[in-house]
Amino acid sequence: MSALTVDPAAPVARVNGVALHAPDWCPPQEELRQRVTFELLRQAAQRDGLLDARDVPYLDGSLSTTAGLAIDTLLERELKLPDTGDETQQQQAWVQALRQYLRQLVAQARLERVDFEVVSDALLA
Repeated sequence: MSALTVDPAAPVARVNGVALHAPDWCPPQEELRQRVTFELLRQAAQRDGLLDARDVPYLDGSLSTTAGLAIDTLLERELKLPDTGDETQQQQAWVQALRQYLRQLVAQARLERVDFEVVSDALLA
């Protein structure tokens, strides 16, 4: 069973209709937060033409190697970071830019059976 073949009526967490887990099991909240984050990024990579539309996530939460590379490319392109010369400041700037980008993706997404806390945690993590 793939993320796209899960019964649409099944009680599972979804991002824009894509199931994040199998109907008979829900991951712990931290893992669900990670799945929401990666699925938002995977779908953004598809929309931007960096990832084939036929790429689907696995129900165990893993991504294809191609999806991982597409997400890396997406983040390099979308996250505009100042060159601070300080590694700590650079990491902080990256985290802030990622949070802002995820906020934009969440605002555009249709989330089903995803608690507000999970989304908030994804934006604060």
